[in-house]
Amino acid sequence: MAVVCGCHRSGFEATATRVGYGDANSRGDWHHQADASARPDDGQSNMSDGAGDSFDWGDGSGDTLPPGDPGRGDAGLPELGNVIFVTSTTHDGNLGGLSGADDICAGLAGGAGLPGNFVAYLSALGAGDTPINAADRLGSAQGWVRRDGRVVALSQANLTSGKLFYPPLLNEWGQETVMGADVPTFTGSSFGGTMAIDRHCHSWTTNAPANAATIGNGAAGSSHWQAATQADCDNELSIYCLQIDHQDALEPPTPVAGRRIFVSASPSTGETPDETCARSATSAGLAGTFRALVAWSNATAGERFNLDWWPWIRMDGLPVFASSDELQANRPQFAIAFKADGLEIGTPFVYTGAADLFSLAVNNCSDWTVTNGDPVVAGKSYTTTHQWFSDLGDGGYVNTCGYGGHEYYCLEE
Repeated sequence: MAVVCGCHRSGFEATATRVGYGDANSRGDWHHQADASARPDDGQSNMSDGAGDSFDWGDGSGDTLPPGDPGRGDAGLPELGNVIFVTSTTHDGNLGGLSGADDICAGLAGGAGLPGNFVAYLSALGAGDTPINAADRLGSAQGWVRRDGRVVALSQANLTSGKLFYPPLLNEWGQETVMGADVPTFTGSSFGGTMAIDRHCHSWTTNAPANAATIGNGAAGSSHWQAATQADCDNELSIYCLQIDHQDALEPPTPVAGRRIFVSASPSTGETPDETCARSATSAGLAGTFRALVAWSNATAGERFNLDWWPWIRMDGLPVFASSDELQANRPQFAIAFKADGLEIGTPFVYTGAADLFSLAVNNCSDWTVTNGDPVVAGKSYTTTHQWFSDLGDGGYVNTCGYGGHEYYCLEE
């Protein structure tokens, strides 16, 4: 029984998409108008610096909650939105087809007191070998929240293209479902919620280890929530269950002012990590000074910065770490997986060189001077677990110093 490691660069790669979650005219759908030089300074929803386009969060326009909707807002249930959860139970790839998976979702939702209709977020082959895409199983529903009420996605477009706020992460009871450092979840889907060819355990009817399925990571705040790697069908994993009853207007998390962090462009030959970050910021039109959040043989990544400036924010103003306590806990609120210009990074790995922010370098390409086959410690930019900085001890060392497309985290000084 094996889960194919999702940490190799030859796996799924994210498409180029910008940080921004719609405007009032697009009813919360993704759009491509973003001024990467805009720096939030007032916590308002339209984060413009007065020049050019802006990060426009939109108003999440949709249907409003009907008065007296039974069950919603009671007993700790979210008042708005469709609930999305990761199942607390695990299952091999023989789910009894899509109908069997839907039954699992309905049973768990009902047992946890969640009203409404739920479907499993799975793709499969239908009659006549016609693809059934997970995205198409959502009907006209719009807007998803976790059991704790935190917004995952404002719209179907945002959800299926990986434009998430909080990661799904929680089960039907509102508890974290974590297996090791990840939340592996069967989907059978590629980016966009479309069927992954021959990667759906024969439409969820087999647990034979010779077959495989695409899996997502429930701790991911990017496209990898639905397509992170693949696993053999004899693995016992969770599935996603999504409510499909509502089209509510959801409020996105409020952007804040703070210390910006982004993922760099790929380094040029002979550049130091700090030079790569400076070039990346300049290319995106960012004012300020940015350095690489990497470890050296004589300095930890953390000690290279004044850590009294909070919060750390993504380029869309969402707080990655709101305080020193959150940094010490090593659990980002939101995935960092975006570059200075607002594009989601193409590959998930960011080179860091050490086990954590406060450790000296372990494998760091000889203090970032060589481009050979030596192993290097890297973090997963898409995750909200401790692996954001390092996958050391969790199947790491699959990245090498000679890989040409690596990036760094860049933190404002």
